[in-house]
Amino acid sequence: LNVNEAPVPSGAKTPLAESAAEAIAATKMMLDGYRRDADAGNGEAAKRLGDLDAKGSDGIAKDYAASLRWYKKAKDLGVKIP
Repeated sequence: LNVNEAPVPSGAKTPLAESAAEAIAATKMMLDGYRRDADAGNGEAAKRLGDLDAKGSDGIAKDYAASLRWYKKAKDLGVKIP
């Protein structure tokens, strides 16, 4: 039986699934940190969120409306937005 054809029991975690879950958890933790910092008045964190929403990234969908909100917040906090 080829390893790629081997059945995976329901609910079993494969190394790939574990690494994907870890990557998703790390992305969520990063975004939560940026949001917390931006809400506390950190303009650079707000700009970074705007960048992430504008471009998208692994696990982050493009969201132009959210990007504009974060850029506005960053600008209001004194960060130069090109």
